[in-house]
Amino acid sequence: MSVPARRVTVLTHRRPGEVAAALSSLRRLAAKDGIELRFDPEETRKHAVAANGGCVPDAAVSTDVDLCVVLGGDGTILQALRAYADTGIPVFAVNHGEVGFLATVDP
Repeated sequence: MSVPARRVTVLTHRRPGEVAAALSSLRRLAAKDGIELRFDPEETRKHAVAANGGCVPDAAVSTDVDLCVVLGGDGTILQALRAYADTGIPVFAVNHGEVGFLATVDP
């Protein structure tokens, strides 16, 4: 039996407009279910994240989360995999890039 994720790091594509709709859906669903979404300073800037609705802006990428969600391409996925290698924290990646070889699912 798995434990639901309560704290989630979010990393996105370097072109924020390409993931805006998916990020909006993620934020809405997370707020509804009481899940905290954590955005590092770069993500906060890219998406103008404010501290509301369960969003935590300017949060360091750290191991005090239950999951990392990536909305991006292979480069962004590799960034997440490097950050969470050997931590036991799963990285779930939705392909929003060109190839998406490393992605868990397509949009």
